[in-house]
Amino acid sequence: MISNQMVLEFGNGDIGVSGGTAKDDETKGVVVFHNIKKREIGTREDISENEEFPVIMTFTNTNSIDVVIGELIKARTGMSKTETEG
Repeated sequence: MISNQMVLEFGNGDIGVSGGTAKDDETKGVVVFHNIKKREIGTREDISENEEFPVIMTFTNTNSIDVVIGELIKARTGMSKTETEG
């Protein structure tokens, strides 16, 4: 279920992302997104206990993760084609 619409604009190095399992239920996958100070894309840092996550994706089925990964690959492929044509 989608509760509210929120737009995440990637590509500037100011969104942190981290994945794992839920603390209270290790069978549930979790991906969190949060605002960070701008830095080189892909740079990792530890997340504090008090960190706020305005966007949280939870998964109870690995097939759902595969679907999201597939759609991200489609987006990347489309962007790659545009970059090589331009």
